[in-house]
Amino acid sequence: LFGGAMSIGYCLWQTGAASWLAIHWLTMFESAPGWVFVVGIAFFVLVMTNLIMNVAAIAISMPVALVIAPYLDVAPHLVVFASLVTAGMPFLLLVGAAPNAIAYASGQFTSKEFFVCGVPASILLMVVTAIFVVVVWPLMGMPCTMDDLKDREDAAAIEEVELEAVEPSTDVASPAIPAQEPEPLADWLDLTATSCESTVYQPFDGTCLESP
Repeated sequence: LFGGAMSIGYCLWQTGAASWLAIHWLTMFESAPGWVFVVGIAFFVLVMTNLIMNVAAIAISMPVALVIAPYLDVAPHLVVFASLVTAGMPFLLLVGAAPNAIAYASGQFTSKEFFVCGVPASILLMVVTAIFVVVVWPLMGMPCTMDDLKDREDAAAIEEVELEAVEPSTDVASPAIPAQEPEPLADWLDLTATSCESTVYQPFDGTCLESP
């Protein structure tokens, strides 16, 4: 099963068909809003990950997507995260992931039933991904546009300069602390115990222990 999927991916990669598909699919969104472009990339990865291995789907689509994204004012963070989400959820075909084949080995359903149930699951996945791209990730502080990314980098540079100005210089040598000689043991344990009769030693609290 996975040998066939790897063979398909290898053929698509070596013949250039995968790059051709990625380029022609993604260039369809060159005049679309940024979030539509990101969702389009996620959908392409979702389709490819059901046909070939998810790692191959990412390797095919990411180089093209990351080149087009800056021209549409889309931060690469959105492209990468949206693609990774859909790459790990192949709900249509059994060759998409190992858990699909493991579940199919139970004999509780057929490949047709798996595909039929995977269609609404894939649609729901795209809807949730679009919500995260438009609403959730921007609220969490993820840069969505190239301007946001530039502002984030500028703020980090300013903060670094301020920290360097506030922190004291570490070049000045700190004054050496003279080493202290340890106090002799006789200062802690008075072995003479001259003030007590028939004593063995005098502990820290000053009491005397009598010998039996």
